[in-house]
Amino acid sequence: MGGQRFLFDANVLIDFAEVDRRLFGLCARALGECAAVADVVAGEVSSIDPGDLSRAGFALLEPTLEQLARSRAPPARLSSRDQLCLLLALDQDWILVTNDQALRRASERQGVSVRWGLEIVLGLVSKGAVSPRRARELARAMRERSPGHLTRDILERFERLLRQESAG
Repeated sequence: MGGQRFLFDANVLIDFAEVDRRLFGLCARALGECAAVADVVAGEVSSIDPGDLSRAGFALLEPTLEQLARSRAPPARLSSRDQLCLLLALDQDWILVTNDQALRRASERQGVSVRWGLEIVLGLVSKGAVSPRRARELARAMRERSPGHLTRDILERFERLLRQESAG
């Protein structure tokens, strides 16, 4: 994960906040100054104080007026906030961290690299910031919280990758 820049969207922030808010600080320390969120996206998540993200080490990005204007006419299936995340990642050449299928597809069409929230958790394991056992607990808690988005198949693939990471 070193040297890459990661922009987090609202659904990953919510997942992390619901299972363990310490993930924000762990991500920021493991990613350095490369963990960010748009200030308006952080502000829309009622369960998270943007100041807490900033104190944890996340950069709060302020979109330009032009980016805000471009985000107001999103393509079908994207909210204006999702479109803003896509535009920021595209304009900054950052990796977008999202679990939203429509946003992932739109990002890939635009050439924006994307990562799942659980891929970030795997990265934390590889950096020694989270134990494999704790990563498994976090993933299972996320699945309990969002079984429709984090399917049994996704959880099984995550655990397989986790075993490989632990063995390597």
